[in-house]
Amino acid sequence: RGGGGGVKGGSSSSSSSGSSSSKGEAALQESELEESCRDIVLLLSMLTFLIARDFLDFGNCDDSDALGGEVMVRRDPDRTQVSDVVLMGLATVVPLLSNELLLFPALSKPYFKLVSFLCEIYPAKVEAMQPPDTRDALLASLHVGFSGELGGECGAMALEAIGALAEHEYTARTGQLAAVLPHFLGEVLHLLLLRSFNPDHFESAALALFALICCHHAHFAALVAQLLEQQPAAAARERLETAFAALLRDNDIAATLDRKNKQKFRCNLGELLRNVRGLLRRK
Repeated sequence: RGGGGGVKGGSSSSSSSGSSSSKGEAALQESELEESCRDIVLLLSMLTFLIARDFLDFGNCDDSDALGGEVMVRRDPDRTQVSDVVLMGLATVVPLLSNELLLFPALSKPYFKLVSFLCEIYPAKVEAMQPPDTRDALLASLHVGFSGELGGECGAMALEAIGALAEHEYTARTGQLAAVLPHFLGEVLHLLLLRSFNPDHFESAALALFALICCHHAHFAALVAQLLEQQPAAAARERLETAFAALLRDNDIAATLDRKNKQKFRCNLGELLRNVRGLLRRK
């Protein structure tokens, strides 16, 4: 019996050792994540400082918040060169990111702020990022930004980036984002119609949706037709069909991305959501 007791005692010690080892591994992983986060935040700060110092006049504005305030863009002859350097730096950052890292507010806010700014000012350079896998990873990160996993301003900034890229595609018609923009169209529409979202993000989502619809109107029509087919009740189908028809008809709206039509679309979209969001979310 004494020998048996010895074996039993050894098993307990082994179990305790295994538990301590698991906790130690978890603590090590968390420490490594935090260290990676600090390194990436430092690089993002350098990229933000570089583009702010060379192109933007902030007066007394703090450089750390430079891209979040009102700025004056200087038409500097070196602008293209500096933007290429910043985008090369961003291409170094993107492969290092993971969904876990993006959950760190200290990283996600400066990351989406810089990406949103670059998409707005240099959309052609963003869509032409090399290698293509890096650009695709950047676009995937935008989905993480507005999908609801991140709080604060990140969702709005991710939507603003998508809207800027879609507006560029509408104007330039390069076709380089033809494979990904229809996906974003479906995701933004799903967000607005069926998911909980921050009301403060409505304007960013509306502008992104309008630009995406202007780029891919046929795909939008197909999404609406699919949504109608999913309604078992004829009354619900008729109500949805009427509401979606009004979205791109009321207020004399035209499918052009000028300021006046953007305002009309926001108004029409607000009315659409008031009419159908409750109906769709009851399902």
